[in-house]
Amino acid sequence: MKINTIRRFDKYLGIPVCYILTLYKSLLEIFSGNKKKQVPSEKVLFIKLIEQGATVIAYSAIKNAIEEYGLKNVFFLVLEENRPILDILNILPEENILVIRNKGLFQTGSDLLKTLFKIRKLKIDTVIDMEFFSRSSAIIGYLCGAKKKNREPSL
Repeated sequence: MKINTIRRFDKYLGIPVCYILTLYKSLLEIFSGNKKKQVPSEKVLFIKLIEQGATVIAYSAIKNAIEEYGLKNVFFLVLEENRPILDILNILPEENILVIRNKGLFQTGSDLLKTLFKIRKLKIDTVIDMEFFSRSSAIIGYLCGAKKKNREPSL
């Protein structure tokens, strides 16, 4: 998919999907009666799909997460064409870099579903969404199942 296609998806589908997920989350909170417990984070996922300049700027935040949670507990989700910056930074092991191929709607959707299942299997509990103006990454962050989400990491 081209960046403009992703932006259109984000604009026209992202708004209603975010609304539905917000409503769903609100209803769950109302009817579950469970009080939120503060539990320490164990596994952290950074999401930065496009425009990887911010990844370079976030180097120290990623490094701090590695120091806090251990190298095997820090993950990064990125589109395939933006992965080289993580290879250049050489901060995370290859298996901790989760890649979504951007080769059309079917391929991207398929990779996204596989990646979401993998993230849930890894039991990642904290998501740091570095896509500040994207609904798509917020949706992905919610669907990961993490209990803690942060859309404004301190870099």
